[in-house]
Amino acid sequence: MIDLYTWSTPNGRKVSILLEELGWPYRVHPINITQNAQFAADFIAISPNNKIPALVDRESGQTLMESGAILLYLAERAERFLPTQPSARWRCLEWLMWQMGGLGPMLGQAHHFVHFNPDKSAYAKDRYATEAQRLYGVLDRQLTAHEYVAGAEYSVADMAIWPWIARFEWQAITLADYPQVLRWYRAIAARPAVIRGYSVPTAGSIPLPRWLMSTAPLAAVIHRVVLQAANASAVEFAAAAGRSLVKSARSAGYELTTGCLQGRCAICRARVISGTVADLRRPSPHAIGNASERMDGCVLLCSVGPLSDVVLEPLGPWRPCGASTR
Repeated sequence: MIDLYTWSTPNGRKVSILLEELGWPYRVHPINITQNAQFAADFIAISPNNKIPALVDRESGQTLMESGAILLYLAERAERFLPTQPSARWRCLEWLMWQMGGLGPMLGQAHHFVHFNPDKSAYAKDRYATEAQRLYGVLDRQLTAHEYVAGAEYSVADMAIWPWIARFEWQAITLADYPQVLRWYRAIAARPAVIRGYSVPTAGSIPLPRWLMSTAPLAAVIHRVVLQAANASAVEFAAAAGRSLVKSARSAGYELTTGCLQGRCAICRARVISGTVADLRRPSPHAIGNASERMDGCVLLCSVGPLSDVVLEPLGPWRPCGASTR
């Protein structure tokens, strides 16, 4: 049996997410850091640095502090989520260390100076907001070439980084500015084990960008679709967009019904598509799909469902189509 001493922070959630992914039984001991429970003598006996998380493996007798060490211990014991091939293993460890030594500490400072104390020091606020943006850019470039942070497989590197990205609002980050981070973030947020692990030790809802959230019973979910070429036929585009939306929706667990998809070029505002595709009903707030498809050419903003003729501003970087502005 594993005893996990934790609180609802990015570092604590790393370990509960991994334990949920492994499907191992474990006991949760909440350490309420807002009430200084981390300074209790019995906790310091397990975690000498009086920081969460900490772990006790009753089977082996091993005690551990530091979230990175705990992730490696559990992954090695389970022989999962940590590559065994040497070069892949080192790549995973490289990004795990990047989180431990860079992303986590710097975003933690952003929480302090950007979110909680924005008026204390203009210098500190600018320094850590700028560094947060730089780190997101590093992650976005890495994810441009890889499905997951360390390559093609989901690993402890993803589990270490993702809970920190889940506080993007505290860091004054717009996820749409980092499209590959957004893709990766949404994919991991949809994993059942991540949803469970996020709510340890206290229940919580995974944060989503505001433009992805809707309380409407029918789809008011807005997707960005990029047209292959400015002169592509509406029929071909409707078919490609429809296939992308339906496939992504089904993979995310949406219920599909008949509906209409329409869009306008985000630049010239001319309507370039009108076709029947699918209506989406969200079975739970955690059913998150990635229904965007990136190509070259016009940028389309599409509404799925009964809301037709919806025009919004681009949600992220886009490539001009060259059409005249109307």
